Amino acid sequence: MRLRQACPVALCVAAALLAILAVLTGLVVAEFPLLMAFDHTVVLAANAATAGHPPLAIAARITTDIGSPVATDVVTGVAVVASLLRRRARPACYLLLVRAAELGVETALKGAIGRPRPVVPIALTTASESSFPSGHAAGTAALCASLFILLLPRLRRGPATLLAVLGVALCLAVAASRVALGVHYPSDVVAGLLLGIVCAVAASPILRGPRAERWSDGAARASRCRQPGSPAQRIEQGAERRLIRARRHDRAQHRVDPPVERGPREPANTRSNDGERSANRSGRG
Repeated sequence: MRLRQACPVALCVAAALLAILAVLTGLVVAEFPLLMAFDHTVVLAANAATAGHPPLAIAARITTDIGSPVATDVVTGVAVVASLLRRRARPACYLLLVRAAELGVETALKGAIGRPRPVVPIALTTASESSFPSGHAAGTAALCASLFILLLPRLRRGPATLLAVLGVALCLAVAASRVALGVHYPSDVVAGLLLGIVCAVAASPILRGPRAERWSDGAARASRCRQPGSPAQRIEQGAERRLIRARRHDRAQHRVDPPVERGPREPANTRSNDGERSANRSGRG
């Protein structure tokens, strides 16, 4: 997809996800009864299942550490340094902008809403600050979405699909681990995922520049020229045929015929002596 066409699509996707996030935030602030009952039921059931299976609790702790803010900051920093070493300032600025926007909005929502953490029978880990939205889920979603947006133009369909599946699986695993450990409600992690994706998609127009636009236009023109049956291809084929005919004509003109073999020529004095002898014979007769 061309960049000038991708930016409006990205903004529409960001607006749709932002609307869903706004509706979910309003339901949490209003303490909608059905949502509150669902959140409490799910978090209690998940805590009981995780506490009853120690390997599951260990896996949840490892997964939640993978999606921690420290891990997200480290991976973001490595990606920024790698972009700068390759002299790509625009992707580096994009990654920093996505991370800063996600942290800023997350902190503002936690301070404004102040939702308390879930109260579970068995505490499997500790967490501070308010519960809504989940910082682990938001940071992981923002990082995975931003990296996918950066790598998508350089990947074929198969690797791009695989990368998307891995990113979605990681985000869902981190979100589920926060609920399983009893430190977030389901609505918290859903809001975090939406927030991270919104930040990554909304900041993607920064990747569009004059150089990238010119490259996109040139690639599109080259692709159209390579299409079978296009006017450019017909003109090129006609020129090749004319060149082949001209070369054949030149070879035909410069072709040398093989010499005709003839017998040896008799000397001129021999032919004259034979004529004199025949004349003497006729005179004598």
